[in-house]
Formats: sequence, structure tokens, C-alpha cells
Amino acid sequence: MQLRNLVSKQKMSKSKPCQWDLIKKASQQMNQVKRLLMIILYQYQLVISKHTPPDLILDQAERELHKGNIGIAIQILLKIIEKWPTYYLAYNDLGIIHWKSGDKKQAFEYLKHAYEINPFDIKIVKNLGKILIYLQTNNYEKVLLYIF
Repeated sequence: MQLRNLVSKQKMSKSKPCQWDLIKKASQQMNQVKRLLMIILYQYQLVISKHTPPDLILDQAERELHKGNIGIAIQILLKIIEKWPTYYLAYNDLGIIHWKSGDKKQAFEYLKHAYEINPFDIKIVKNLGKILIYLQTNNYEKVLLYIF
């Protein structure tokens, strides 16, 4: 009986170093993962810091818009175009907000201005095209002549 206990203790002592080796290896792997995550986080912060201020402010305006704070979003966008008058994405967003609120003329003005600043932006061309199609199908030719 004592021999059995001695043999079982030896087996247990042999298995314990294996468990410790596994724990040690897992700890090393966790440290490697932690280092990689820190590198990724640092690179992400570098990407964020490269954004221009109007991009960050535009993101804030879009967040307010998604919350339903249309007035706040409009005020933020107006401040953007006040400080950066050639920032066409703010004009685009203002155009969309006014379109959805029913002010078709103002929407068209904002989108037209965005298009004049950057006629190569696909989003602006698409939005302006949608408005023009809507205006044409709803006999708004007089409005178009007045606007142009």
C-alpha cells in the first residue's frame, strides 16, 4: 500500500511540471498577444490623430443626427462650413438634412455647392442626381430654372 502511494505521488509530481509548463507557455502567449494588442492600439491612435479637425467634427454632427438631434447637427455643420468653407462633406450632409425635412430648395443649394467644390465625389454626385430625378419627376423645372 505504501508502494502504491509512493508510485502515485511520483506520477502526480511528474504531471505537475507538465501543468506548470503549460501554464508558463500560456502566460508567454498571453504576453505576446498583449504586446500585439498594444501595437495595434498605438497604430490605431496614430490613424485617428491624422484625421483633420473637420472630419472629427463631422463625425460628431452625424452622431447627433443619428440620436435625432437635428438642430444640433445643423448647428455643428454650419460651424464647420464657417471655419472650413471648402469642406464639401458638410454641405452634403446639410443638403440631405434639408431634403429630409422638406426644404427641397435649400437642400439643392447645399448639394449644388458641395458639387461645385468637389465634382468627383461619388456620394455627392449620387445625392445630387437623386434630387434632380425627384425634381424632374415632380415637375419642378421652374424651381430648377430659378435655382440655376
